Amino acid sequence: MRKEATGRNLGSARICSDADVVANTPGEWRITYTCGATPVTPGGLIRFEIPYGFTPPQTAYRSAVGFTSVTTPNPTVRISLLLRDPRIDKYEHGVWGYYAYVRIDEGTLVEGDTVSLLYGKGDGQGLTNEGAFAQYFEAEVEFTVAVNPDGRNLEPHGGFLMLDTPQPSLRVVGGEAEHLFVAVPSLGGVGEALPVKITVRDREGNTVRGFSGEVTVRATNGTEQRRRFAPEDGGRGVVTVTAPDSEGVVYVSASDKSARIRGVSNPCLCRESAPGLRAYWGDIHTMTRISAGLGRPAEAYAYARDASHLDFCAITDGDKADGFCSDEEWDEIVEATRRFYDPGRFVTLLGSEYHERRVAGDKNIYYRTGDGPLLRWCDLEGEQPEALWRALHGRKALTVPHHTVSTDRFRPWDHHDPDYQRLVEIYSDWGNSEGEGCARPFYWRHNLQNSVQQGLAKGYRLGIIASGDSHDGLPGNSSWMRLRRGYRGGLVAVYAPELTRVAVFDALWDRYCYGTSGARILLSFELNSARMGEEIDTPADRAERTLRVDALGTGPISNITVIRNGRTAYTHQGRSAREGFEWTDTEDFAAVALPGFDGKPFIYYYVRVTQMDGELAWSSPIWIV
Repeated sequence: MRKEATGRNLGSARICSDADVVANTPGEWRITYTCGATPVTPGGLIRFEIPYGFTPPQTAYRSAVGFTSVTTPNPTVRISLLLRDPRIDKYEHGVWGYYAYVRIDEGTLVEGDTVSLLYGKGDGQGLTNEGAFAQYFEAEVEFTVAVNPDGRNLEPHGGFLMLDTPQPSLRVVGGEAEHLFVAVPSLGGVGEALPVKITVRDREGNTVRGFSGEVTVRATNGTEQRRRFAPEDGGRGVVTVTAPDSEGVVYVSASDKSARIRGVSNPCLCRESAPGLRAYWGDIHTMTRISAGLGRPAEAYAYARDASHLDFCAITDGDKADGFCSDEEWDEIVEATRRFYDPGRFVTLLGSEYHERRVAGDKNIYYRTGDGPLLRWCDLEGEQPEALWRALHGRKALTVPHHTVSTDRFRPWDHHDPDYQRLVEIYSDWGNSEGEGCARPFYWRHNLQNSVQQGLAKGYRLGIIASGDSHDGLPGNSSWMRLRRGYRGGLVAVYAPELTRVAVFDALWDRYCYGTSGARILLSFELNSARMGEEIDTPADRAERTLRVDALGTGPISNITVIRNGRTAYTHQGRSAREGFEWTDTEDFAAVALPGFDGKPFIYYYVRVTQMDGELAWSSPIWIV
């Protein structure tokens, strides 16, 4: 929720039209504030917020994009439009958008008086303009209005009071259909019925909710089905195809009658017998409007399940940083997590973000069950992050650091608790924290002292995941970093015997998981008798170490790199969508081992898959001690 207090009798605000707006298209909007019983006196301020992703407001050029002006019909009131807070003479942007201030220079606004912000609209002087562009991604957005009645309140967060009436809002929707997103299970059995989940998307990846037409679905084994979409389907549908009667890889393509709108699924590896473990896909780092994102928890879960076709998801709204998660909003998250949990179809994990920004940096908290406390770092006494781990004592939970390279101030790897810190998020919308020379480096800064490889070099047993860290409320299909467009968000894959909350959590806990840059690359990594996430400690394992890797990509694989103790130990060059190899490391264990934080020498290995299209996957490590 917002940190500003809500006022009473301040008035109301509305937007000229609440009609849907097509993403990334120009428009013009009038946002009108109507004064309430509390007058706005000379020096008083009305603050309008233009959502990030929309064109920033500007007042210099009437004919240029984003031109903004202000009017009032009261002839006794003179007003000014400012893009800097006049009390402190500086730009003050909000959590959700750009601020535009209207100052009362003369006269007083009384009940019923209006002030209109004309955003993206000419000012009536006969000049044409280009309007203002809406954001590129689908969401409901709010043009929030707040008031500082006399302009003298300089309390924290600007001294503005939120209106206690509904805020102006509109929905940004997808445009023309451009392609089909097609998802199938990554593992299946011969002859199984395979669900094929389809979302119609525009050029930017938004759902085209009003799409109608017939779509033909074809599997590479010759199976064919048709699905007619109607507007009430919301641009989403499911069909079933039959897996081949022999082992192999299946891709499913989909196209409309014109063959102009097309899509190809991720690969499905079908085995002779039904696999005991399945690969499930999730995004467990999603922000909603409760903290610094968009939408509500229920909307994000519905999107993850129905539009991104994920198997599991977690909402991770924060405690006290950009926004503030209240006890009531935590109840909302808990209730949405309970309501959307559907074993066998869709799993929700109860989570939150611990915004500790003084010592070790942010971590996400995940619970094994559907209940658990909201732990805010500002509420916990004592040294951080040890106070968090003490508060979790007796609970099965995970605390996962993310975008570790993003700061010079924090030292995430100076603190560790092996009972809770068992994973690290290597990649998200914000970039890659792997280490030196990594692809898709972090956007803001890249402090290699805090890289994932530095944490692993200490001997911490950190499994690797990726997710969105999205601020658009679109888990599994995110690229919005609250202030700007980022990379395409990542996904986490787990190997689990069933799609239940406990099974997904336990796979994460066991580090039987891996991360990707968003592509559903199927990855298997074993070392001697161990699978990814495990550690082995026999003399035979230290003497000879044979790695077995099998990768099935969404496109041709360029290479698979074996990383040993932060350095490239072996590279397999690829050319096809499926690549596998065995490699034996015969170097002396003692010669290459690192000293661990616990005083024991160790070696760790993980593999990185790079596709020719730039998509990536990172396995969880295997350790030899």
